[in-house]
Amino acid sequence: PCDGSLLAAMDSLPGEEGQALVIDVETHQLRLALSASTVGPGCAGHVSCLHASLSGGTLLTGAADGSVRQYCARDGSLVLQYNSGMRDVNLTSLSCDGRYIQASGDRDEAHVLDTRRPDRPLHVLRHEPVAQHVNGVTAQWAHSAGTVMVTGSDDCVVRLWDVSLAQPM
Repeated sequence: PCDGSLLAAMDSLPGEEGQALVIDVETHQLRLALSASTVGPGCAGHVSCLHASLSGGTLLTGAADGSVRQYCARDGSLVLQYNSGMRDVNLTSLSCDGRYIQASGDRDEAHVLDTRRPDRPLHVLRHEPVAQHVNGVTAQWAHSAGTVMVTGSDDCVVRLWDVSLAQPM
């Protein structure tokens, strides 16, 4: 974030839970430690990815339980949780205006969520499944205008999407 913090995502050792940490760069003090147990029972898996909004007010995590969680960066409170149905969310990001969350993972899918209605995806953008499937969608970028998204996947294809139509361009 832009408030002088450093973010770090940590994977876990077998049988242990991962965390997303917010550390103050100036004082070297831990500000927040967010983990699956912070959310409550039934959540498991390591933290696979971490994203901070440009304002520094919002943190997103993607986890090996297929969930995306949005937190308030100031106090660590959970704002929303979305279960993608994937085994692992390996990329997540927030649009510049804070309205849309993108979450990609191991099923060759990129989910686009509207933060005002996070109970279901606005769009699910799909790549072709691959026989030697490993990681699914491993690259994504959203244009600041909010209507264009780029994804890259195990199918060795980079796709440019018109998010308003949920179709490749």
